[in-house]
Amino acid sequence: MNAGKYRERIRIEQNNGTRSATGHKTENWQLVSARWAAARFIAGAEDASSGIPTARASWAFEVLAPTTVALTHRIVWRSRAYAVQAIDDSRPDIVTIYATEGTHGEN
Repeated sequence: MNAGKYRERIRIEQNNGTRSATGHKTENWQLVSARWAAARFIAGAEDASSGIPTARASWAFEVLAPTTVALTHRIVWRSRAYAVQAIDDSRPDIVTIYATEGTHGEN
């Protein structure tokens, strides 16, 4: 393990939002933990089908185990939100979190 490669600060957040009496959903993202991570670019995609160009990026965030993360969480890194898509905790010392730019409601 190379602890020096974990130099990116990420926030793992969960949505504790509620629904109003009219059914309107409000988001309330709260910190689960802040961790040092290694960030690795996976893929990017662009879409202009709606007439407005958009781009999404997928990243892998590697953190030292143990860590608490779920598929309903999001990663905030460099002031951008990334929806957690997959979690690889098969190694005893490292957890890899795969995430795509945007929150779960936007994907």
